[in-house]
Amino acid sequence: MNISHIPMFIGSFKELADLFICGNPITGIIPPQLGNLTKLETLFLQSTSQMIIENPGWLSQLTSLKQLVLTNCQLLKVPDHISASSLSHSNYSFTSLQEIEIVDGFIHPATINWLLNYSVKLNGLELSNNNLRGTLHDLLGNISSSIKNSLESLLLSFNQLGGLILDDFKNTIPSLTNLRLDNNQLEGHFPNRLKRFPNLKSLVISHNQFFGLLPDLSSMPNLERFEASNNKFSGVSSESIAKLDYLYLLIVFINSLTGYVSHVNLQCPSLST
Repeated sequence: MNISHIPMFIGSFKELADLFICGNPITGIIPPQLGNLTKLETLFLQSTSQMIIENPGWLSQLTSLKQLVLTNCQLLKVPDHISASSLSHSNYSFTSLQEIEIVDGFIHPATINWLLNYSVKLNGLELSNNNLRGTLHDLLGNISSSIKNSLESLLLSFNQLGGLILDDFKNTIPSLTNLRLDNNQLEGHFPNRLKRFPNLKSLVISHNQFFGLLPDLSSMPNLERFEASNNKFSGVSSESIAKLDYLYLLIVFINSLTGYVSHVNLQCPSLST
């Protein structure tokens, strides 16, 4: 049986801890009554059609929420009065939220700012394929200092993010292990500021418009996966790659690289995303 909408009465199940509704052609507005589920720890809504959260403010009432996963969902603008008052009301901030995964939809820029400003601790943030525009600085400038100290995975693939990477990574994210910026419109020289991420294990920057030499990767000794295909990198392949003891996946085709990388010991375990 297919579910085409989420009934309002689900909001009366006050003891509910996990809500998974997946693989259904859900359309229309997700009822704000779900905000009554104050014991909810996981909200996983995945539709084959297009859902809408008309007023995302009710999400902040889910004070026990640890994991938020939305697929094929439009998050419209959070009302200004909610955005301005969230910090002053402990019941309306994301104190427990550890993972945000919002993909294949649309998020209003004001709603992104609100989510990132009022999240206390995030381990994972994925906003892939949401037609995000602007620069990385527009997006990352709204990540709180507490998130920067906890964030391990940042996935921003398949958007319309563009421009140069200048001070977007000015402040370190010491715990970051997974960074995906592929399939955007980023351009210019790729900055050596990535050395601020010494724990990085996976770096994917394919399908952008980066040019110049490959970045110096020697300051990321734990790097296991590096993908930079379909860019405009040129010159001699970076010898810093040869210093990466844990590297098992290296993809740099469709560039203008010359030379070779010596003494690389690539080990190939089973690959995953």
